[in-house]
Amino acid sequence: MDFHSHKFIDAQSWLKQIDIYNLKKDFRKQGYGIVKNLINETALLRIYQDAVTKMHSGEVDVNNWRHDLGSHQDQFIKGVENTGQIMWPSDRIDGLGKGPLHVRSLKLSKALLGEDIEFDFDMLIYKDPFTGGSRENSKVNCLPGQQGETPWHQDESYWPSGMVEIEDKSEANKYFPGRSLTIWMALDDVDEKNGCLWFVPGSHRKKLRQHRTASASSHVLTTDDIEEVYAGKAHPVPLEKGDAVFWTGRTLHYANGNFTNMLRRTYILNFRPQKAIEFERKNGYDHLKNGFENFDPSETAGDVYKNVNVDYKIPDNVI
Repeated sequence: MDFHSHKFIDAQSWLKQIDIYNLKKDFRKQGYGIVKNLINETALLRIYQDAVTKMHSGEVDVNNWRHDLGSHQDQFIKGVENTGQIMWPSDRIDGLGKGPLHVRSLKLSKALLGEDIEFDFDMLIYKDPFTGGSRENSKVNCLPGQQGETPWHQDESYWPSGMVEIEDKSEANKYFPGRSLTIWMALDDVDEKNGCLWFVPGSHRKKLRQHRTASASSHVLTTDDIEEVYAGKAHPVPLEKGDAVFWTGRTLHYANGNFTNMLRRTYILNFRPQKAIEFERKNGYDHLKNGFENFDPSETAGDVYKNVNVDYKIPDNVI
């Protein structure tokens, strides 16, 4: 993957364009934030779009790293994934992980959560046309049970026991236990009709909620503890291609299915402290770096019930 034949600003210069003070302030309050123009150079964006297209089409072999995150539901279109996931795309195409998306995202993560933050893993998630049904012109909501949805959950529910309990005296850990950051960049314009994300503002300040598997045969986790959603407190986050939304491990979020006739593509990167990454790898959590072969879904689901930090919440006086 050749990025150097294209002109783009370096990561440090890009970061100087970001209002980090107010971004961090909003992040602490809401549990998520939006970055405009994470990749705004047209030629660079096309590189990432083309890379996803090659993996999505099978031109680049990703079969062992490919999975349907919507497998807990029957397929609306037979033979087409509800929500396609490809793990470790940066390992599938040489040089992809050294491009401006990864470098800028790491700079942003360190600015938000501390200099010891490092890259953990990446993935692609895409929603094929009409996999949410054929309701392109109808009103879309975020109540559970929508066709093609990514169900309501907190990412922390997937973490191995003891992750948040790693000694961490950083200032940021007061606001974000475990100091994880997920950066979700849109490769296509996204809104409620094709599967943008929804968030519950401030949900990161409360305890980790009880999760369950979305179905008996799936490793996808979801929570039924979503009273804020039923109360109308969830907010959609539409994005233009090249923009990104980021959140922390306890922020409650969801995505609709795709009700349009266009593919919806996103590139996702995850960051956390180096000590946490070392803890993960020591305990066998490599985020399916070797693929889904011999993967047992129950291993992921079972660990959520052993998570000892389930009752920890951010004190009310921490703002």
